[in-house]
Amino acid sequence: MGFSTKTVDIDIRTDCGRQRENNQDSVGRADQYKQVERDLRERYGRLYIVADGVGGNDDGADASRMVVDNLIERFYKDSDLPEDPESRLVEAIKRTSKDVYHEASHRRNNMRSTVVAAVIYDNQVTIANVGDSPAFLIRPGQAPKRLTIAHVHRSDKGKGALSQAMGDEEVYPAKFTTTFQEGDVVVLCSDGLSDLLSPEEIAAVVERYPAKEATERLIREANRRGGHDNISVGVVRYGQIEGGETSPLAIGRVPIVGNGAMLGGLTLVAVVALGLTFFAWQSIFPRDEVRLLEPTGVAKTATPNTDDRSPLLGIVTPTSALLTTLVSIPDTPTAAPIPTAAPIPTTAPVLPRPSPRPQRSPVPPPPPTEPPTTAPTEPPPPTEPPKPTEPPPPTEPPKPTEPPKPTEPPKPTEPPKPTEPPKPTEPPKPTETPPPPPTPQI
Repeated sequence: MGFSTKTVDIDIRTDCGRQRENNQDSVGRADQYKQVERDLRERYGRLYIVADGVGGNDDGADASRMVVDNLIERFYKDSDLPEDPESRLVEAIKRTSKDVYHEASHRRNNMRSTVVAAVIYDNQVTIANVGDSPAFLIRPGQAPKRLTIAHVHRSDKGKGALSQAMGDEEVYPAKFTTTFQEGDVVVLCSDGLSDLLSPEEIAAVVERYPAKEATERLIREANRRGGHDNISVGVVRYGQIEGGETSPLAIGRVPIVGNGAMLGGLTLVAVVALGLTFFAWQSIFPRDEVRLLEPTGVAKTATPNTDDRSPLLGIVTPTSALLTTLVSIPDTPTAAPIPTAAPIPTTAPVLPRPSPRPQRSPVPPPPPTEPPTTAPTEPPPPTEPPKPTEPPPPTEPPKPTEPPKPTEPPKPTEPPKPTEPPKPTEPPKPTETPPPPPTPQI
């Protein structure tokens, strides 16, 4: 056979997740079982399995473990199974389901599990599954392809339930066979991973990292997104990847750095920039006298502290500590050159350096003054709530006005009496003039 463990990169692992108390998933690979000899693997192919114990059922962890162990045992040891690895895998799954069924009957419970298995032989891969655990084929230059069928029945309300699982008396595994060529990757996983990462995100990881690092990264990312279920994943690559990629990989817009060269370079640039900023600050604002701006906008002078403490925070910050930074940078010849910081222009205005002030002996702080004791003022008595005002008595409706009495017609006016003619006026009597006085005689 052209396919051997020397030409593949394999890793398979499981994790409890973040929200489950125990792990009901189980994984297995035939090359790690001592009872499976090398000649049997050469004869029937190499088998890899992920089983997910059904949550909510009794003994789900035992069911998944039994599926893995019994399936490997039956696939390689049952002499009456077909010789063809494709048909042999399907029949081994059916017999294993009956094993779980009889154990559940013995325990008087309903223990169940899913299973997804891959057997690689003669540059071919056959995938078989029962339940909803998926498998993907990731081929260079192509979109990831799902190789399994989810055996799920959905109710009218949208809730899903497995239509068949390992532990049923009869199961009908779905099967898919294709060529397995150099550069191909087969991924087996439980829904604890596929519910949180899309096939494209899974492919982005396994195409760039070796199998062991890829499985670790996928489980770590699923846990970062909540880890709502147990997480199992197996990666089988035809070919080897020498080390990890150095370019960052975005998983859900989260950068993943391949090695520490870039991080070390950026750290060194930050340290150099911090040192240049510190020296520029010292040239503008000398350490002997620093101008601080109070919240009210009034500038005050802070005298240097003898114990080199921050005048604002009271934290010991020696001047040399600002530039003492340990940076671990991998010494690799391919590391990118670190850009040097631009020099500070010499034409920048520099404030005049004030003359240093003489050091003063620290003045002991004044004793704390006791706050004036003031007799507690009695709270004012609670005011009585205003009495509810009595509603005004209902006003009597206005009495109906009596209709006006009919006016009597005016009496006829009497004709005016005839006026009497005026009496004739008597003529005035003549006035008598007195006689003139007698004139005296001479």
